[in-house]
Amino acid sequence: MESRKNAEATLFRLSLADENKIIIGSVMIPEIVDLLEHEYPREKIYAAKTLFSLCLKHGNKGRAIRATIVAALVKILSVDEA
Repeated sequence: MESRKNAEATLFRLSLADENKIIIGSVMIPEIVDLLEHEYPREKIYAAKTLFSLCLKHGNKGRAIRATIVAALVKILSVDEA
């Protein structure tokens, strides 16, 4: 579990460099979108930060849409607080 958290944090840090955005985005966006639906808040936060960073490159925006990022975000935002 700890190694998974470290991997997510590392992926986020790598996504900050412009030269990595297209490389990471071309292969990892669907997996990162899947992390948005994970039960652990820390993983959701890293996934959201990473996706935001990757989507700053125009080519990754379409990849994120095709990976159903909108549905995942709506699901997160529509959780009842009851």
